[in-house]
Amino acid sequence: MKITNLFYTLPLMAVITSCAPKTHIHAVPSQAPVYRKPMLVVGSETKASMPKATAFRMSGDYSQNVAITPGNGTSLIYYPAPSDISEKSAPLELEGGWWLNRQGISSNSVFTSYTFSDYSQLPQVPSVEQLLKSIIPGAKVTQMVELPYTITEASQHIKEINEYLGTVE
Repeated sequence: MKITNLFYTLPLMAVITSCAPKTHIHAVPSQAPVYRKPMLVVGSETKASMPKATAFRMSGDYSQNVAITPGNGTSLIYYPAPSDISEKSAPLELEGGWWLNRQGISSNSVFTSYTFSDYSQLPQVPSVEQLLKSIIPGAKVTQMVELPYTITEASQHIKEINEYLGTVE
């Protein structure tokens, strides 16, 4: 009798638990983008691939202004936390109107009225609305080039980078 009950009980329990509502966990975006090193598989070994440095030109001299990347309408794709910003985040001037990207901006980035020194002193990240209102009209990245050096190597190869950028139109 006990085996018969077990025979009917186990399948019934499986059906009941499979029909139970599931708990869904929704990821909440963080205030700053998270960088994960891309991985490169060479043969049977996995190696970390380092991101390349970039240089950019802008529509004016906004080298002391914090950049953000707007999304669609009322959203932002990229904006830094005040703790992420320092004088070392400011782009490094190169030749020919080029700047070495040290903030992590993209070709779609625009510049705000916040200076690096002012923004780094803020107690918290401004709201998305405040950041969007702070965009300087027409202040944007106009050209961006990936460089043949990693982000960590770039500042040690300024002469070579200037020569490389001299070949870019």
